[in-house]
Amino acid sequence: MQTANPPLRSLVNGHSAAALSASTSKALLYQITCDDLRHPFICRRVLQWHRQGVTIDSAMVALSTYVRHAKASDTYWYLTGVPELLAIAGRNFEQFASKSKEGGRA
Repeated sequence: MQTANPPLRSLVNGHSAAALSASTSKALLYQITCDDLRHPFICRRVLQWHRQGVTIDSAMVALSTYVRHAKASDTYWYLTGVPELLAIAGRNFEQFASKSKEGGRA
């Protein structure tokens, strides 16, 4: 039987709750705030949108408003530390660059 909620394990100051003692992990889990949940929420939402074929740039404005960010760039910042999202962004940029290069030759 697990004592910690699995999705919250990685949120405990960047450490696995399983590696901490039961009393310490319980104490740390009670200190998690809504702001601590922004990063996984934003990243999961963007990944889901990508899988659904949603235009991310358009949707980010709504997401930024939802998480109460004044600028969409503040919301994009959350994506910089997620390898899967960075790989997607890299592929999208490569496609954009190759289309731009082809368009310039015509």
